[in-house]
Amino acid sequence: MKKYIYLGKDLQVESYLLRHGMVISEDDLTKLKKSNKKITILFYLTTDYPKIKAQLRDENSFYSRKIEKAFKEVLNAV
Repeated sequence: MKKYIYLGKDLQVESYLLRHGMVISEDDLTKLKKSNKKITILFYLTTDYPKIKAQLRDENSFYSRKIEKAFKEVLNAV
């Protein structure tokens, strides 16, 4: 079963309290998609995480900007 890591800031979505670095199952991600489709951008496969981890430390990197933009969109939709 695939596992996903949440890379946004702390956020309450329905009955889920998402915390930065939290790992969830594919089933949970599917449930979250039903409430907000844009939220999937904030999750990455745990197997892909080591590849982007170093880039996330730099606030100006592609992934950091992408996650920040997606977080704002999700926050506005919640």
